[in-house]
Amino acid sequence: THDQLHRSEEQIREAKEALDYYQPNRWVRETFQVLRLIARGQQHQNNFEAALTSFQLLLNQANRAQDRSLIASAQEDLGGLLSAQENYPQALAHYQELMSANPNESSAPYALLDCAITLVRLGRSSESLPLFAKAEVAAGKRPVLLPTLARYRAEMALSRNDYRDVIARTGSAMR
Repeated sequence: THDQLHRSEEQIREAKEALDYYQPNRWVRETFQVLRLIARGQQHQNNFEAALTSFQLLLNQANRAQDRSLIASAQEDLGGLLSAQENYPQALAHYQELMSANPNESSAPYALLDCAITLVRLGRSSESLPLFAKAEVAAGKRPVLLPTLARYRAEMALSRNDYRDVIARTGSAMR
C-alpha cells in the first residue's frame, strides 16, 4: 500500500526490514519483490541515482536466479526509470530486452507498446509502426491498452499533419 500511496520513506524502511529476513534465507521471489519496492520508493523520491543502482541490483539478482519473469520485470522497471529521466536510448535497450525476456503472451502488448513509444520519442516513428500494429493485435486480450495505443498513434498522425487519422484515432480513444 505504501507504493500505491507514494509513502516512499515508510515503503523503503519496511522493505529493508523485510529484506533483512528474506535475503539471508534465500527467498528469491520475496527478495526480488522487496528490492523492487525499495527501488520504486527511491524513484518516487526522485533519487534516480539510487533507484538506478537498486534496479540494476534487481536485474543482476534476476539473472542470477535465471527467472525469465523476474528478468522481464527488472528490464521493464529499468526502462521506465530511464524513460522518466528522458534517457531514451538506454530505456529502449531495456525495453528491447524486455521483449526478448518476455515470458508470456499476457505481458507482450506492454513490451511492444513500451518499445514503440520509446522509438517515437527518439524520432524513429517509422520503426515504431510495426510494433504499434503488433501491440494493437495483442491488445485484443488487453483492451485496457487500446486508449493508450490510440493516443500515441494519434500523436504520430498529428506530427505528420494527418488530421483525418488524428480525428479517427482520438474518437476511438474516447470510446
